[in-house]
Amino acid sequence: MASHPPLQMVQTSAWNGFRYDFLDASGTVIGHFEFPNFAQARNARLRWHRPGSTAGDIQMQLDGAHRVDFEYLSRGWTNDLRYRLLRGDAVLAHMDVCQVRGRRWPDITLHGPVTAQLHRTGRWWRSALVWRDTASGQPVAQMQAPATFTLKYRCDITGERLPTAIKGFLGVVVASLRLL
Repeated sequence: MASHPPLQMVQTSAWNGFRYDFLDASGTVIGHFEFPNFAQARNARLRWHRPGSTAGDIQMQLDGAHRVDFEYLSRGWTNDLRYRLLRGDAVLAHMDVCQVRGRRWPDITLHGPVTAQLHRTGRWWRSALVWRDTASGQPVAQMQAPATFTLKYRCDITGERLPTAIKGFLGVVVASLRLL
């Protein structure tokens, strides 16, 4: 199995929370992503963008051009969501964010090259996220902020078994949900 190097996700500016860069282990920029001005779910009731438009999707450049879209799985006081990583029209992976009654933390599951569940670890001042394979319980990826306080949002993403684009997808969704 191929080894995939660690990835760092960094907000490009302390004043702009819409654009992030991806850096390799040496600190070289290898990609980026940008949130849209007006995000729109695939099944949104109120539409900003014309049908078929990708203007409401997150655009990601990492090992090629990708985009991340989302849809509502349920509607209520809190919504269940599905994020999808797409290359062209092909779905490479998707992630379900499902609220659990009585719990503050939702169930977040990645479905792609592996099926993995997100678990929160670490301490309150420096939390970390671990993705565990649902079949074996083994760690698949880990995400951690390298410093407690920063002006720019940063996240280190490691995972030997995951392709770089999938690690970037994990970073996009975690940044979108502000889990770290």
